[in-house]
Amino acid sequence: MIQAVKTGVADDPVAQVWKYLRLFLDVPSAAERIRAEQTVPERYAADVKKQARQLAQCIKQAEEYFAAASHVGLATRPTLLYYGAVALSRALILLKLDGTHSFDALRQRERHAHHGLNLNRGLVHSIRPADGITKLLSTLECSCNTNKALTPPIPWGHFSLFYQATSPGAVAVDVQIHDDGKQGWLERKVPLQCTEVPPLESLIGRSFNVLGIVRTLPDMYFMLHEMGTRPELCRGNYNFVATQFYAGSTVVQTKEIHNFFVDGTTEEEKHHLIAYYRGRNAALELASDHGSSFHITFSRELVRGGDVPHAYCPDIVEDANGRKYYLLKPESYIPEPIGHFIVLFCLGMLSRYYPDIWMRVIDENVRSAEMLDSLLASILRKFPNLILDQLSGIKHLITRQ
Repeated sequence: MIQAVKTGVADDPVAQVWKYLRLFLDVPSAAERIRAEQTVPERYAADVKKQARQLAQCIKQAEEYFAAASHVGLATRPTLLYYGAVALSRALILLKLDGTHSFDALRQRERHAHHGLNLNRGLVHSIRPADGITKLLSTLECSCNTNKALTPPIPWGHFSLFYQATSPGAVAVDVQIHDDGKQGWLERKVPLQCTEVPPLESLIGRSFNVLGIVRTLPDMYFMLHEMGTRPELCRGNYNFVATQFYAGSTVVQTKEIHNFFVDGTTEEEKHHLIAYYRGRNAALELASDHGSSFHITFSRELVRGGDVPHAYCPDIVEDANGRKYYLLKPESYIPEPIGHFIVLFCLGMLSRYYPDIWMRVIDENVRSAEMLDSLLASILRKFPNLILDQLSGIKHLITRQ
């Protein structure tokens, strides 16, 4: 789980993310992280070290794939990014899953030797360059591969392992911390779990449509509008105020007030979201309704020594610059790192195995080519950042100076 936020500014945020990722090349500290994540007994120290070494190898390969992808055109960029994403996601698998998921253990048992996704090849042949980017992305679909030799069949392959290793993401939220009776306050950023990861079994029989996923990617919000495609996101904001009550120098009680501001919805979307939110958390209250925008609040009290109950909050995602967006269809959302992986799989398959179709699209349709360039650029920037968050348990928000 993501439990902290690290902010920073850099001339090159991408380079800074890879600098943090390279810290996992240190095998002793990577091994310590694996032990902390999996609570591995000391007698398996050699196996943990081996797994840490394999994790480091994955990150080294991934960086070269991503670096290569940044220096080529659309003809081959999806393929390089996909294999880079496979390497980074494999690093997460090695961190989160036990020793039976190391490279050598999987080979010895002949398990999960599959991409884990199956492209709907029948639809690909219908792609025509003149149809435009919306038709292209809506035509690209895949499904989760299953092992039909098992009863019942279960998800099988690299994708299913990556999915199991992925924890809920988080957004960085500004919080004001007040001490009872004092006028000043402390401001800091804290992580808010933004979405849940549905059970792996729920993916069986489900199709993943690339356009549907792209419409939920926060870094594509403005480009989608530019191309005349409505995102499944709306702009918004969120703030959080905590007041602490003391007995001597000890905090004995904390009162929290959460404010969610949602903007730019249709009436139908607004009613759907309010009903969905209230169905998940009865304590959420509608504070104000201004047509296309509305304000929801949530309050709770926490007592020292007592349990901190999990409370559902509206599903929020954020772009690389920290701008917040609310999901319009949270019930069907694919978590962002999983969504990136699916998009790269489908575009990689199209560019590798259907080069005649892929090259015609990027050569003959300028608007499609520009949209695809923006999509791949956003994944090149964001996917390593998302995996870094997952590996470290820290939300990294690194922006340009």
